[in-house]
Amino acid sequence: MERKPASITLKKFKQYMKEYINDPSVSQNTRNIRRHALEKVVSYMEEEEIASIDAKAMLGFRSSLSEYTPNTVAQYMRKVASFFNWLVEMEIIKSTITPKKLLSRERYDEAKSILRKEDIQRLVGAQRPDGMWRSAWIRNKAMCFLAMSSGMRRAEMISMRPIDIDRKNLTVTVQSGKGRKGRVVSITNMALDALKEYADSVRPKEAGDEDPFFCRVVNGTVEPVSTRTVDSGIKEHIIVTTGREDITPHCLRHSYASILAAENVPIVEIQSVLGHSSLQQTQRYIQQLGTPSEAAKHATAAIESAITPRGWAKKKEPPLYT
Repeated sequence: MERKPASITLKKFKQYMKEYINDPSVSQNTRNIRRHALEKVVSYMEEEEIASIDAKAMLGFRSSLSEYTPNTVAQYMRKVASFFNWLVEMEIIKSTITPKKLLSRERYDEAKSILRKEDIQRLVGAQRPDGMWRSAWIRNKAMCFLAMSSGMRRAEMISMRPIDIDRKNLTVTVQSGKGRKGRVVSITNMALDALKEYADSVRPKEAGDEDPFFCRVVNGTVEPVSTRTVDSGIKEHIIVTTGREDITPHCLRHSYASILAAENVPIVEIQSVLGHSSLQQTQRYIQQLGTPSEAAKHATAAIESAITPRGWAKKKEPPLYT
């Protein structure tokens, strides 16, 4: 007897999607990622008036992502495939709807977009340009300096709270890293000064110590800033201060890793501060950067007064943080 291809109605897809997204065992960031990917599937199916989702429908969905880079397409498809695998485990469908032929592996080229010595010098010494809002300048500078000196991911910065910042030891406790792996990262006095300036003059007064550090107030409710705000804010700050248009928020993480690699920090320690789940992941990350590049050496020379060779901030007397 011929085996019937796996499928699920759009109605059931949306029903079980809610349960999958709201899984209490995963972080809020993971829930947001799941929601973003699966809602994109729902939007496509509704626009195409597809009532039953099967491999053919998913092939059409993948084709609809042609405007994105191959890596982004791979990420979307992997997130959706994880949902279908969950449906199989829950015995809601008998087999996955995304065969391996629909999935592709992410491929990364060598990371060339990292900060140079002169870039960091310009960042540190830059003054707010005429015509730019003071609040936006202070916020963007704080986000940029935090990412540059800690190697934190964008989502980790968004979820960071004031109570996670230890001003005495110049560290930040990352509560919900990728894969729910908590860790402690160090920051520089330069970053702490920028955070304090944001907290004192820009952060909404309604926000408390357990609310997101970078936040806004919408209809009386404190909410974290959006990923778009972080991306555009950091990119704008980099362009205004250095003229570099190729630097993204994630490039600051690459820059931080390059500093540690150039200073011959053991790879196990780099794995720890970056929050990677495996040593192989860190090795792949470092290989993308080069071993060690001139840009990495320049970056190290530029901020060595604020960071030790081990990547831990020197214990200067920090400013008071309120």
